[in-house]
Amino acid sequence: MELPLSNWRRYFHGFVVLPFLIAAIGILPIAVTMAIVRGKAEKSPADYLDTIERSQGQAPWDANARWRAAYQLSMHVTGDEGVHMNAQLADHMARVFKSESVMAGDPKVRHFLALAMGRTRYAAFFEPLLQALNDADDSASRAVFVRALGYQGDERAVSHVTSLLTHKDTLIRHEAVQALGNIGSLSSIDSLKAMLEDPALDIRWDAAIGLAKMKDASGKDILLSLLDECYYTAFPNVSQDARDWAMEVAIRTSILLRDPDLNAAIEGLASSRNLKVREAALAAIQGFSTQAEEGSA
Repeated sequence: MELPLSNWRRYFHGFVVLPFLIAAIGILPIAVTMAIVRGKAEKSPADYLDTIERSQGQAPWDANARWRAAYQLSMHVTGDEGVHMNAQLADHMARVFKSESVMAGDPKVRHFLALAMGRTRYAAFFEPLLQALNDADDSASRAVFVRALGYQGDERAVSHVTSLLTHKDTLIRHEAVQALGNIGSLSSIDSLKAMLEDPALDIRWDAAIGLAKMKDASGKDILLSLLDECYYTAFPNVSQDARDWAMEVAIRTSILLRDPDLNAAIEGLASSRNLKVREAALAAIQGFSTQAEEGSA
């Protein structure tokens, strides 16, 4: 049973499979500010864009409104109702994004705008996001723009993102792997297979997840590890929430492969003492019957 696109967005929009890795790869400041301003969006996308434009050049205590507005816009896009894109709104977003590129302002504003643009999956944003990636002069910015291109899901980005899989910076390689998994182009399968041997553990994990999303079982052994609660004892610094998240992602990914070994591992988690893991496993097991019905149809 294939997961709906909304579920895939939910589970691939996290910063990494295990949040503790964020600190190690240098994107923690963005994650912290996201947590500070997390809340329900109450304004329209145009309102947030107007706030960003009006506050340009303001004193720091007023300028904080800019990145908060950009963040809220990025979350508004991923809300239950999403955002109805049209040419006027797209032009407005692109104009504000471009103005940020020539300003000596808070980079968080441009980063959150990029993520918002990517999450719309609006085709017209491909060129501005690609240009931003090409112009970026630091790893944090490159990582954000790669992530935004991955969210957008445009296959035109595949060759550009693939070229970053050999980057010396672990952060860049990790975001490139996640982006290819989000885009889901079958042409990137061989590239993701190669990343199963990457020196960075989190990159290997996400390569396996991306491949499974494309119904390729090359990362099966890695997925089996992620489905094993004992596996995480090797990572004492990983929080329980992070472990839960990793296992939920592994469960919802592994079910796509319809593999007996992976399904058996998921069934074993139905008796987990961990409520979140148990609920995720039980939900997946319910999908097994749907798979069987589809196979016999």
